[in-house]
Amino acid sequence: MIIFNGMNSHSDRETIIENFDWNQLSLEQLKLIQSRINQAIDLKRNELYLTNSNTKNTLIYEYKASIYKVSPVHLRSSLSKYQKCIFGISLGSKTFVNRGRIEGCIKWISENFNACLVLVTDSIYRLTIEVRQGLKGDEARSEAIRTGEQFINQNYSLFEQYSGNCQFQLKTTSEIEKRSDFKTYYEELENLYQKNESFHG
Repeated sequence: MIIFNGMNSHSDRETIIENFDWNQLSLEQLKLIQSRINQAIDLKRNELYLTNSNTKNTLIYEYKASIYKVSPVHLRSSLSKYQKCIFGISLGSKTFVNRGRIEGCIKWISENFNACLVLVTDSIYRLTIEVRQGLKGDEARSEAIRTGEQFINQNYSLFEQYSGNCQFQLKTTSEIEKRSDFKTYYEELENLYQKNESFHG
């Protein structure tokens, strides 16, 4: 682990990074560092966007969510009858890095539903990490769960902001997997996918 805390100046940090022997780290460690650097870059870009949005004479663009597709199709006309929904968070998607886009979705949900389960797919994200970053097994899972926790910590205040009209409940797939009845529901889901063609939509 590389710790940069306690540096006296910006130049000290630059010197250590420049002179560090990166070859002493394993490929897995380097990929993990790369992943965290990429996430830090995304956060800095988001901070820059927010800063620029608050600058005088800068145009502020507000994201607005709308319905693009409903599946099954026949439910589109009756969607307004439902009071509850599930908001699936696909970690790693640029949609869920941009805070403005996230807020647009939350705002739309709060205007159309009374309750919403926000499902953060952390344990599923490990598959993306394995493919994109080359991490395996427990290491990929740990990084995925850490990313899910980071998403919740960074965006919790947004859900609170719109909780007056809609009750938001945040859950992670890693939590759900621990339930005693998880296997039963999972097998039923697989069965529906294999035998019910309309379920594919």
